[in-house]
Amino acid sequence: MSPFSILRAIACLLFLGAFSIANAADQHSVEAIKAALLSPIPEEVIREAQSADDALLTAGESDGRRVYLVTDARSVKLQSLVNKLLTSAGEDPSKWVVRLLHTDPLSVNAFVFGGRYIYVYTGLIEQAESADELAFVLGHELGHSLLKHSSRREADTTTSLANLAAIVAALSGGSTKDGATAIAQALTSSYSQDDEREADALAVAISRRAGFDPLRGADFFTRDQREQDAAKAQEAQAAVELALNYEDVQSLKGQCEQLQRQWESSWTYQTEENAEIINGTCATFKAQADDYNRAAAALNAAESQATVMDLFSSHPPSQDRVAGVAAVTDFMRGVRSLDALQNFEQAQRVMTALQQTDNILLTPIPQGSAGNAPLSASSSGGNDVQVRLGELKGLLEAGLVTPEEYAAKRQRIIEAL
Repeated sequence: MSPFSILRAIACLLFLGAFSIANAADQHSVEAIKAALLSPIPEEVIREAQSADDALLTAGESDGRRVYLVTDARSVKLQSLVNKLLTSAGEDPSKWVVRLLHTDPLSVNAFVFGGRYIYVYTGLIEQAESADELAFVLGHELGHSLLKHSSRREADTTTSLANLAAIVAALSGGSTKDGATAIAQALTSSYSQDDEREADALAVAISRRAGFDPLRGADFFTRDQREQDAAKAQEAQAAVELALNYEDVQSLKGQCEQLQRQWESSWTYQTEENAEIINGTCATFKAQADDYNRAAAALNAAESQATVMDLFSSHPPSQDRVAGVAAVTDFMRGVRSLDALQNFEQAQRVMTALQQTDNILLTPIPQGSAGNAPLSASSSGGNDVQVRLGELKGLLEAGLVTPEEYAAKRQRIIEAL
């Protein structure tokens, strides 16, 4: 099955999956969110999480990476931060398990499995430039758990599409099979974009009530957007260079063919010197043509992969997430009404569900909690360089970054001026 056929089949899957859209919408209604917030985490889910935790630590490997349990001062500080987030959400921290893991190679990730098992990779801690960022990302993962997304997604459209994609993977052959299988696995294991938007909204409420600044937490996504923009700019530049190289290759091809015609047209031209010229010109053409073909294939593959991943990406675009976080933060601060969240439908539904259930996350922040976050979190919300440098120094003193990482991040902050 060709890549075009795979894409065409995927388009058919999207059409066939339309039958479950109404059911999926029900899973993201205010009533569904309220039911999720009020329901306990099933005991069988917790037992499955315990078994998965045993398997992970026993194997010492995940997704092809070696995994090592970290129990040093960073783990203690992380536990303190998570406890603060859990308490702000009305949860009993003693019923949750927090694992700090180091991977080789590094992975920038965090996730909650089975509701009460929280995993954080050291790569995430190293990349986060403030406690606000780390708190927001962890609040997002807690949001998935508290909103019961793992169980609710079973009735979501993406699950039906994942099963259909698995059929395409089974029917396809050659190198495209791995790609189709990867898509099927990604769909099966990922949350939907509505899930992600709901988790972002709850993360704002959780991190803010814990004394962190969720708007500063959105810096994580802003950096990601900048990186995406830079990658797109590089691809555009590569496309321009490829077009210029094509003209050079075509020119060399013409020179090679002209020299060969001259060689064949006259025996007087068939000298040893001319033979070297012809061989050299044609060899240069072949080498540059090979380079061009490799570059073109790589660029086409990257563009094709980006198109497919855009179709099935579980996370909304970074810029959309920043806008949603900003809007919900304004609502939490009382400077935006619930109706004014209409451009962020799932966030509006989450906030409506919190209101209708008198959720603790909408109660006032406990006095004295702001500014007392364990990782030197700031509630200023400003972009003052001194504040950011202070936060970074707090991460260094807490042992969450190495002196080398501290120096590199400090230099980046100063260069941003």
